[in-house]
Amino acid sequence: MILASKHGERENAVIRADFTGGLNTALPVEWINENQLAEVINMEIEHESGKLRTVSGTIDVLKTEEIYAAIYDEKNEVVLVLKQDRRVYIGDLEGHISNKSLGKLTGLLYPQSTSWETGVLIASGDKLQYFDGIYLNTIETPKANEVYIRAGRVVITNETRIYYSGVGDETFWQPDSNVESTSQWIEVGYKDGSEILGTIALSNNIMVLKKNRKCYRLGGEYNEWSVVEMGSEIESKGRMSNCAVGDEVFVLNEKEAYMVTNTYYGNTKPEDIALQVHSEIDKLRKDSKIRNAAPLRQLWIIDDKENVLIYDLLVKAWYKRQFNAKIIDIFSSGNEVYVVKEDRISKLDRGTFKDNDEPLKWRFVSQRLAGQHEYLLKGTKVQVTALNDAAYSGQIMVGKVRIPLPIPNKAIKVYENKSKIYRNKTSLLKAGRNRGHLLPQIPNESVYKSEIELSENKKKIYGMRNTYEVESRNVYRNHHLDVEGHGENGGFILQSIIMKIAEV
Repeated sequence: MILASKHGERENAVIRADFTGGLNTALPVEWINENQLAEVINMEIEHESGKLRTVSGTIDVLKTEEIYAAIYDEKNEVVLVLKQDRRVYIGDLEGHISNKSLGKLTGLLYPQSTSWETGVLIASGDKLQYFDGIYLNTIETPKANEVYIRAGRVVITNETRIYYSGVGDETFWQPDSNVESTSQWIEVGYKDGSEILGTIALSNNIMVLKKNRKCYRLGGEYNEWSVVEMGSEIESKGRMSNCAVGDEVFVLNEKEAYMVTNTYYGNTKPEDIALQVHSEIDKLRKDSKIRNAAPLRQLWIIDDKENVLIYDLLVKAWYKRQFNAKIIDIFSSGNEVYVVKEDRISKLDRGTFKDNDEPLKWRFVSQRLAGQHEYLLKGTKVQVTALNDAAYSGQIMVGKVRIPLPIPNKAIKVYENKSKIYRNKTSLLKAGRNRGHLLPQIPNESVYKSEIELSENKKKIYGMRNTYEVESRNVYRNHHLDVEGHGENGGFILQSIIMKIAEV
């Protein structure tokens, strides 16, 4: 049966389900693309479905005061916790931390580390240090701002030179040009009048960024080194504002961001991948840290605030997170991502939408619908998939029409419910939510014809996640329609917002 409408061909179903274009603050809200967002907080793209979802919350794994930095030693499965006085303590991801210090950092720079033999090497702007799994040893070396491993040698860099240790010996730094296996050094960009700002170790070479915006590639090993100038317009915001991504390098400067390929060559700037978020980058501190959250396929820009600007490497778009405390750093172990704060280390957890034991808040603003005539909004349907059993409070708004998110019955409770009461549109009684219902799940059709016995069949008959929808029938007229949402507590995937609209 075909349902007739008095508005005929002027009535359309407008769907908002794809937000892979990410954040765009460079244009007015009505000029951004349909898949972009004028504002987004604590929402990101779920790569499995391509839908917008709330970010993972955190659970605390270690608490201690005055954290300055943290280094994860994957070989010994311990965390070196560095306090504000630069003293180093050994802890683990089970919540234990020693009372006795292992020693103190030699330098005043934020530490950079790399795995080596039975532990980790640490560079902080003075002599190199080595945690061997038991002790923190100081090594007699030239000034070390950064440290890497190349062809069995330890490599350290400072403002003027790159030094290579003796082969297989982190303590051997006496050069001898007649013996290849001894320590060696090289000046990259000899007499170009500038200091080294940062270096990034890639698979076959080292990329060197200098303060005069020149970029060099140091390839090969001693005594077959080759130095190539890659460009003269590549500027970095600071020592920590670059990061290796496979065999490419992400570089952040005052307003722009580049992805510099290993084969890049020339005097022109690489493509700016941050055109849509220049205003966000402009807010960042000069010493912002770039971190590769590899399990998430994301780059995090951290500047010791609650907010984190995120670049999604898969969809190549920008999003934002807002924690409930200042973020110092992050590190990964396996498929887990750990967040370092001033008084604790927390682990990202998809089963919660809290941080520091307090609810996180989410918000998004998508493209404004604007036309020559008035819009008549006749109905709105919202579909979401709950990610946990927590009762969330939230709503989607189209113009002034508010649609409370549909919540499963089991998530509605009063006792221990931390959702706000003031302006919370969620009804406690089922009668007040009878427009929201569970969408039927399609069973796995292969089960019927499968010859594998049920006791041995690992395939799920139905998916674990339930999708709910709520529909609002309304009459609302305006020359433009803003589409946005906000809320807190429980996590969800936004499957779609469907609007039945006629131009009148």
